Amino acid sequence: MNKKIGRNGPCPCGSGKKYKSCCWNKDRPKAATDLKKRSLSVMKGGIAEKISQLGTLQKKIEEKKEEIERKEEEIEPPESTDSLEP
Repeated sequence: MNKKIGRNGPCPCGSGKKYKSCCWNKDRPKAATDLKKRSLSVMKGGIAEKISQLGTLQKKIEEKKEEIERKEEEIEPPESTDSLEP
């Protein structure tokens, strides 16, 4: 009869360690660990993409600031404030 081994139970290899700290990862199906690795890879890729997008947005903001500064320089202030009175 096959007895199910609990994660917190003693490892059947006889090391004296808990199963989860010893042979659990060796006995797990390969697909489960591959899926975890792929998920982490996708998350890292998503983070890298967001960082890249942030850099692009920062460049656009700087360009807009420069454009506004140029337009402000083009606008000449009135020579005196007397012309503003009705």
